Amino acid sequence: MFRNSRNITVHGGTFAVTEQFIHSEPALLNMFKASALGALYQSQEQPDLALHCDAQKPTLLAVSDWSLSDSGRKPILWLHGPSKDLNHAIAYIIARESAQRRELAASFFFSTGRTRCSSIDHFAPTIALQLALSLPRFHSVLARSLAEDPWVTNRAVPVQFETLVLKPLCTITDSWAHEPLLVLIDALDDCEGEENQDAIIMQVARLAHAHRDRLRFIIVSSSAPALRILHKKPQLRAVCVARDVRGMHELQTPRILLVKRRAVLVTSFFF
Repeated sequence: MFRNSRNITVHGGTFAVTEQFIHSEPALLNMFKASALGALYQSQEQPDLALHCDAQKPTLLAVSDWSLSDSGRKPILWLHGPSKDLNHAIAYIIARESAQRRELAASFFFSTGRTRCSSIDHFAPTIALQLALSLPRFHSVLARSLAEDPWVTNRAVPVQFETLVLKPLCTITDSWAHEPLLVLIDALDDCEGEENQDAIIMQVARLAHAHRDRLRFIIVSSSAPALRILHKKPQLRAVCVARDVRGMHELQTPRILLVKRRAVLVTSFFF
């Protein structure tokens, strides 16, 4: 998992950590214990993609359009719709394709049926843990932050986010050699408590403001939290584009889009 660590294996999204790792990375191990490994993309069962194929295509085209258009300058895309199954299928495909292109920095799949996956308490540690995988320098900076405050995973969510995500990212920006990476959040409405859903969005907005040229964010949820939060927090519209998946079926047929130096066939999203 970590660049300079040994004896770590990954099986279906679950990490087996040996005694040597415990001795070499004690601070990171504490955060590991506070994370929700069941919320990782790799731990998700593949949904029935064929069942939602026709509905997925226009939404995924819209994702590509957002990433390339002027609206893509707003670093948050919020996809919402009434069908949880469709929403999850869309999130899964986006995560899978982004991971295959090495563009997925982190993900969190909220779920009321998975241990820890419905609690805000594990959100920041889980995101930070994955950023340590995606960004080599982030690992060492994060370890220093945890050494300075070993109990940060027990603190309030804004403090967790500041210590585990925001500050480490600010430290490594001078050496950022990546094109923008994606952070994906699925089923936000499965996070327990509307106030916690609001808190997650506000922390994501802080991150988007600070690192809009380095990170992109896709949030997938039912329509209720999207409409509620965007109504309560109109300032989010400065960094967020919201799209109802039900209104995307008039988009054009799949086409080839150029992403900087790379050609991407949009139909590759679908299977």
